[in-house]
Amino acid sequence: MIETLLTQVRDHETRQVLGECVVTLFRRWGLDDIDQAALLGMRASAPLHNGEAVPDDPLVLARVGHLLAIDRALHALYRYAPRERDGWVTSSDPHLDGRTPLSIMLDHGLAGIVAVREQLDAAVTALNKG
Repeated sequence: MIETLLTQVRDHETRQVLGECVVTLFRRWGLDDIDQAALLGMRASAPLHNGEAVPDDPLVLARVGHLLAIDRALHALYRYAPRERDGWVTSSDPHLDGRTPLSIMLDHGLAGIVAVREQLDAAVTALNKG
């Protein structure tokens, strides 16, 4: 499984910046509070809000790291198409048997998030070779 170094982040200021980044990402993806909380592995009643630090929890930090890596890969693949980039997560994908990346991530938790990241990382690698 791909690792993320964010699980080692402990200081509040860095976790606060990560919180702002992931909240902005969720807003661009158009996710509701329930889906946001599920992607982070948090209670549905307590998703992150703007300005709030990511909890000092290695599993939440791992999810944030992978979600931000997904966003980085989408920026590489859809550099000049922000609408397609931000809509990709909620669009059906033939590489995922017609499912949406969001449904894979919600249904399979961290393993689903990592699977989506791996698919995008492979696409970026292929793009860079071509």
